[in-house]
Amino acid sequence: MKSYFKIFVMAMGCILIFTAVGCKPGHPPLGTLVPMSQVISEYNSNAAKVPRLWARANISMTYREKPGDLGFSWGSTIGDPNGLLLLNKTANADRPQDFMLQIKELGNRIGQLGTSTVDGAYYFWLNFGDTQNCSWGQLKFAGAPGITGMPIDPTQLLAVLGVCELPADQTRPPFLGQTICFDPPAYILTFVDRQPVTKQLKFRREVYFRWSETKARRPFMVKIFNDLGLVVLTAEMKNYREISQEDSDGNEGDAKPLMPTDIKLTWHETGSELHLVLAEMTTAEKFDPDAFLLYYAIPWPLPSIAKQVDMDVDGPRPLPLSQPKNGDETE
Repeated sequence: MKSYFKIFVMAMGCILIFTAVGCKPGHPPLGTLVPMSQVISEYNSNAAKVPRLWARANISMTYREKPGDLGFSWGSTIGDPNGLLLLNKTANADRPQDFMLQIKELGNRIGQLGTSTVDGAYYFWLNFGDTQNCSWGQLKFAGAPGITGMPIDPTQLLAVLGVCELPADQTRPPFLGQTICFDPPAYILTFVDRQPVTKQLKFRREVYFRWSETKARRPFMVKIFNDLGLVVLTAEMKNYREISQEDSDGNEGDAKPLMPTDIKLTWHETGSELHLVLAEMTTAEKFDPDAFLLYYAIPWPLPSIAKQVDMDVDGPRPLPLSQPKNGDETE
């Protein structure tokens, strides 16, 4: 009888211990949650203050063929900047924007990725040492099934900058849905859009917003899905800093827009990584909009070796090289 009593006391003690340990949740009180409309409104209010963006970048890259490989690394996130990031928003916040990320060495471009809404194209090229390649695709087919051959898809990067508006109308695609994560504490906004060609509604990405009683609701992680619903790219964002609001609308005394300045992207299939540290962010008109045209964005002789990644979707197309309207050379 005593042995049964002893076992009972020990069991009750364990229950009390586990209860005491587990009584404090690892997330804020449920009463602090807000509806998705408020999360989107706060985010879009900040993003709308950024009609364009110019920023210096420190870039480091590690290329791997498969996870676990030592890989090949280049660049650094400290020291002199070795990159430049440009963004020029178009009228439709739900659709592609003009964007580019230049990769430099000794002041010369050795690589670049970006989008051109005038040319309706996105691209990636690298001209470094013995490596010389160039890939491009049509923006209207970005995300279509069966597209391969784009080492870094620039249409994926815009979602991690924190300055491009999210859809406010949830009655038609593209739209968002919200779920709550306890670990880590987060609002997860899932972006849904029609897939090119198939027209099927697909989950495209998840954006994780901080859920906290003391800190602002800002994105800290983005997960990008492929056609099968697998996470193929994860971006982690931190160190939010102010963007200088030059040459843009805004009342004196208004809070300046913020964006993450430390962005790390990991491709799960290969384990390759891209790390960006941004500085000197400004909305000033420091670039010519013609700079996004493929005519300038892809230097010769790379257009002659450019590979079309969506050839199987829409047949072969010539690389679009729209001529600048004013005929002037961009800086």
